[in-house]
Amino acid sequence: MSAPNAMTSRANGRRVLLLHPADNFPLSNSSRTWDLVVDFGRAPLSTYERWSQEAGCKALGLCTFAEEIADLHRVGEFLQSARGQIVDRDGIDWWDALSTMIWHNLLRLFLVQRLAKELTPACELYMSRPIAEAKVLRAILGIQAISLEGRYRAAFRRVWRPFAAIARLDNAQVLQSCWDKFDS
Repeated sequence: MSAPNAMTSRANGRRVLLLHPADNFPLSNSSRTWDLVVDFGRAPLSTYERWSQEAGCKALGLCTFAEEIADLHRVGEFLQSARGQIVDRDGIDWWDALSTMIWHNLLRLFLVQRLAKELTPACELYMSRPIAEAKVLRAILGIQAISLEGRYRAAFRRVWRPFAAIARLDNAQVLQSCWDKFDS
């Protein structure tokens, strides 16, 4: 399925908000108006309809640009093209082993590439907070993307990240991690 053509005319030379998957719209720290909101997460169609009404512009998910099965075939062909290139002396094809970790990222790159075709270098890109795929979008369009996340919130998020990761572990996993770290 391809993105609606009506989006193109609305996004040319306009303000585009790239919404981080962990954020909701509307952003509490922004009073800006948008011409397009693109969610890099995934939400029901009813959510995008509600956001469109709240923003007074088109709101959609990055997944709108998916070509479903065709994308999976493209990713498969790409990954297949490198098979047999990283084989160790035991016959292990490390590309096969490692490619399972990157197929999702390749799929997202296809979606970002299609989004870029709907935008122009005249648009203003804003991010609710840094988004990895936005770097690719910036490179394709040759423009900057401005993060709306404040300095203090960004610093807090960076400091809090290790604690949040530890909080998701159970006691046995924490103990094993400490044992691995300090077992010398």
